[in-house]
Amino acid sequence: RGERVLARVEKNIDSLALYLATVRLGAIYVPLNPAYTPRETEHFIKDAEPKLFVTCNKKADAKFAERVSHLVDSSALSVNANKAVPDYGVESVEANDIACICYTSGTTGKSFDEHIRKNVFFSIIFYVVSYSYNLKLYPLISTRLI
Repeated sequence: RGERVLARVEKNIDSLALYLATVRLGAIYVPLNPAYTPRETEHFIKDAEPKLFVTCNKKADAKFAERVSHLVDSSALSVNANKAVPDYGVESVEANDIACICYTSGTTGKSFDEHIRKNVFFSIIFYVVSYSYNLKLYPLISTRLI
């Protein structure tokens, strides 16, 4: 609980599943743009101190393997997802827990982090879902997270 998951992944259904799983486990999701340079990535790793780094380019990010406990190729997630056994023994999460850490674009210098709490994030999701029935996200969101 409270550990950080750095996610340099493409925007697709797998990244949404990764986000929801991270939040459900009580970990903190830290998204990174795949276009960040190695220098920028180094800054985020140093600042966020992630235990897990999920990347869409494991070869390029291999240099960061010694700085994190686990470096995982994002393509392995969807391949192994069908083999996974659900673990229902996860810790409960609280509405005030941090859901994700988003970094600013750094237009005035180095990027700095913004902590987004679970209650704020899910308020936004429920607002979007209530006005956009075609998103079909609602079944993915468990009210047990709040």
